Amino acid sequence: MTVLRKTKGSGLSVKQELYRKRLLKLLHTLKKNHPFFCSEDDRRNWIEDRFGCRSFAMLTIDELEETADYMRGNIGAEPGKSSRATKKQIYSIKTMWKKNADNPDDKALSAWVCKILGIAPLRLEYINKRQASDLIVGLNRMFN
Repeated sequence: MTVLRKTKGSGLSVKQELYRKRLLKLLHTLKKNHPFFCSEDDRRNWIEDRFGCRSFAMLTIDELEETADYMRGNIGAEPGKSSRATKKQIYSIKTMWKKNADNPDDKALSAWVCKILGIAPLRLEYINKRQASDLIVGLNRMFN
């Protein structure tokens, strides 16, 4: 007889459980090279502070994704909050550009983003919230 351990991840579909297991493998690989998780105690304390448990195995898929983003460096100074630009911010940037720019095509927008931010993201969706706010402020100053 198999005994099932009750975790936050129980009740998932087969695909979700496979995805969750891949995330767990990724996190255990990333923790080896992450400067913040030098020791097992540091990692467990961080998980407990953020999510109220002491193990990656007890986290939900969303929490595992959030932790993976933090460990990869995709999240800013405050772990736990996604720093990717919101759909509303992206929509505002694209709409303001298309309505007001002399050259409203995507290449011109990309060139302007590169000039303002100093980086050339492959897609506008890859910028963070702070960068999106900077672009919106810049567009408002240019066109108002």
